[in-house]
Amino acid sequence: MDHSGSLGEGNCRDAFWRDMKIYGDVVYIVSEIDDSGVQIYDLTQLDTLVRPDPGLERGNVSRIEPDNFINTIGRSHNVVEFTERGEILIVGPYPREDNNTNACDVVVGETVVVLDVASNPINPTISCIALGDVLNEDDREPYALTNSYPGYVHDGHCFVYSGPDSRYSGNDICVFLAETEIGIYNMDSGSMISTFSYENATYVHQGWVTEDFKTLYANDEQDEECQSGFLEQCEGLDQPGHPNTYAFDITDLEVPKFINVFKNTNAHPSIDHNLYAIGKRIYSANYEAGAWVYAIQESRELKDLAFFDISNECDDIVNCADPFGGTWTHFPFSSTLSMASNGYFGLHLFQIRDIEVLLREIIDLIDEH
Repeated sequence: MDHSGSLGEGNCRDAFWRDMKIYGDVVYIVSEIDDSGVQIYDLTQLDTLVRPDPGLERGNVSRIEPDNFINTIGRSHNVVEFTERGEILIVGPYPREDNNTNACDVVVGETVVVLDVASNPINPTISCIALGDVLNEDDREPYALTNSYPGYVHDGHCFVYSGPDSRYSGNDICVFLAETEIGIYNMDSGSMISTFSYENATYVHQGWVTEDFKTLYANDEQDEECQSGFLEQCEGLDQPGHPNTYAFDITDLEVPKFINVFKNTNAHPSIDHNLYAIGKRIYSANYEAGAWVYAIQESRELKDLAFFDISNECDDIVNCADPFGGTWTHFPFSSTLSMASNGYFGLHLFQIRDIEVLLREIIDLIDEH
């Protein structure tokens, strides 16, 4: 793997958090640094990148500049791609510090900014979705954080729906995870289909819909800390905070139903962060408990298949110097190949092998010898 270049932050300051998504050959990058906007860069340039003068290099790595910089957004948390629509959604946006030239009059946390990248990926047109009146409109505060806004979206999963609810066949749907609840939004009609939550929702963080569109699996970034009594707001619960994964039946998009919560007791107490579903498997990042692979059962319950602890720095969320260290995300590129990221130890590529296939290969080798 070659480090081709370093793309500077919009305001040239370091950021603890960045997110990026790719549409075609173009990458869209956001950060939670004030006035960092959205950076847009054509990745095909990396094939013919010419190193600049030494004064622009960082440790012998080229400093590259974005092809476009959208400065009408102050900062934001995440990027959600909707490839079929040719759209990039900027979620959790905040206005600029100077409160001038804001895209679509961005209100703190209430807006999803939509970049239409289909016709001009480098210079997209901008529109916005106002969710303040339809998502967490009661302004409920997350149990652990006491910090939320009506309409704030933390993450999402968008797709063209072809599931069992025939009323929405062929519709463009986004599932928005929004700290205190989850919303299913119809992008075609511009309306919220349903909102729902679960008991003791602490920080509804991220989730993914299965390929058959029947189930949503989601994680809560701070329920494990609450369960372990780690946070002052949740003291006295006194139980191990093993990673939890929440399952919801969405066969009826208008009436989603909670199925169950899978508690991974084979992992040591740790926070979960991101998960993705492909085929009959869930690929989950569980911070200090590492990268995990779960099998989706016919009952839609989960069974742990494999794991790799990237950092191995602590074995209990309460005693971690940094409970948010370890595996940040775990993304599958196929049913046998996944990648996990870690803020301290870089990227890890995993080959996932079915145990039955592996045993057969071992038996064949024994037979040959």
